Amino acid sequence: MKHFLTGPAKALAASILDKNLSREHSIGILAHEVNRLYCALIGDKPTPTWDDLPKSIQEGMVRGVIIHLEHVDKDPSFFHDEWMKERLADGWTYGAEKDLEKKTHPCLLPYENLPESQRAKDVIFSSSVRLGGLIFKAA
Repeated sequence: MKHFLTGPAKALAASILDKNLSREHSIGILAHEVNRLYCALIGDKPTPTWDDLPKSIQEGMVRGVIIHLEHVDKDPSFFHDEWMKERLADGWTYGAEKDLEKKTHPCLLPYENLPESQRAKDVIFSSSVRLGGLIFKAA
């Protein structure tokens, strides 16, 4: 069967289905790339590609996938709180701008204090994890 995907979509599909990566790692790539697209659409500061992320951020994303898979019944605020705990434990602080080197992030706030556009990221991440699970069942 000939694949119809080209360019970035083809590369993303190849990385998601890479048998050398864990299911959680592959789903993390998918969730990150969907989030990058959302950020571009709402005019957020560009986010690096998966390969350009620091290893600690990649590992945190994979842990986030695992938490989502273990707690599918939880709401977005639960996942935001888990993400925030991990960032704070890793030395991140609130900052008006996201800066990977300075470890500052404008979303290090209680979920209810986030703007709706940022709350949507938690919903998108959860949906991407569920989608990734479906892709793996079908692959």
